[in-house]
Amino acid sequence: MRLSKQEGYALRIALDLARFSAAPLKDIARRQNIPLPYLGKIVQALARGGVVRTERGPHGGVRLARDASAITVRQVIEAAQGPIALSRCLIEQDHDCPVNSPNCPVRQVTSRLQDIVTRELDGISLADLAAM
Repeated sequence: MRLSKQEGYALRIALDLARFSAAPLKDIARRQNIPLPYLGKIVQALARGGVVRTERGPHGGVRLARDASAITVRQVIEAAQGPIALSRCLIEQDHDCPVNSPNCPVRQVTSRLQDIVTRELDGISLADLAAM
């Protein structure tokens, strides 16, 4: 599994908020060296995914929606990009695989691997990352 740039940025944004509480987008962009327009799009995805809350106004900004110990790495990644899938057949019913069967050995292996990866990502909170 390889994190996309967007997923990596999402984790950095969430980790920044775990360390600094609420912050204006420009401050996060500066600290994390993420272009402000791109950061704004990722924050919107994180807000739709329930990871962060945004507040408008002179004292507005963005903050975690819950305590950092209650937000997992998996939640951040999936808010940024959607469900984690090591193989298309695990999330798409109609795709171009000629086998396209639950009994496919490749599907069975990738499903087991995906279970391991998601379980591990569920076991790491933002508070855990912030403490590293």
